[in-house]
Amino acid sequence: MKKTFDAVKMMRDIRTRLSRRYTEHPELLQRDLEEVRRKHGFPEPQAPRTTHAVAEPAAPYGKPGEIQKD
Repeated sequence: MKKTFDAVKMMRDIRTRLSRRYTEHPELLQRDLEEVRRKHGFPEPQAPRTTHAVAEPAAPYGKPGEIQKD
């Protein structure tokens, strides 16, 4: 049976076309994203929250790099 519709080829073509468009005109990506957010009611992205630095765990057998003597 012969395929009449190739979804994989279609998605590759769309991805390639959008990649070229946004590579040549990066400002279009931002404009399109804002339009989609407005259309679908998504909130504006927020700045990432800062997290507290996590201390590195202490070495289980002395200082890192220290050679243990038996």
